[in-house]
Amino acid sequence: MENQSSKKLQALTLAVYRLTDKFPEGEILKWKIRRSAVGAFEGFVAKDFSGIMKEISLLSGYFLIARKQGWVKEVNFDILTRAYDKFISGLELLKERKEVSENKKKKLPLKTTSRQKRILGIIEGNKNGVEYSEILEGMGDGISRRTISGDLAELTEKRVIARRGWGRSVIYTMQNTMQK
Repeated sequence: MENQSSKKLQALTLAVYRLTDKFPEGEILKWKIRRSAVGAFEGFVAKDFSGIMKEISLLSGYFLIARKQGWVKEVNFDILTRAYDKFISGLELLKERKEVSENKKKKLPLKTTSRQKRILGIIEGNKNGVEYSEILEGMGDGISRRTISGDLAELTEKRVIARRGWGRSVIYTMQNTMQK
């Protein structure tokens, strides 16, 4: 998908060049638009999402100014604006997929509370996994079910522990002992 995005952005950049060729000779806006189009492409190659967004935002503003000058038909700017918007949507989706993939590969940074350390101690003590009710018993009185559930959810999200099953049959294990 990344290669497709690269080709789409190349095609958009070339379209910007073709369109700006119709601007008057020496028009500064022509060069600003081209610079932003190339900047967006450079940002893509460098995987600089915020740089891409900045350049495309500039392009949008430049298109608004240029379209009112009457150098080319306004519909050309509409087409380019829609194409860049579509590109950004695809890019955001690609970014989300990458982040999910990276989070699966690595554990998120872990700052555990003393309560979470106690939960981890209970789970580590049983390689076959621990049921929710056993964790409640091990934690003792004074800590609500909601608090323990929140801690378990956070530890699961950070990929320190793994959750298997649903409802009352949930089993928690340490992440590296999770059976596939």
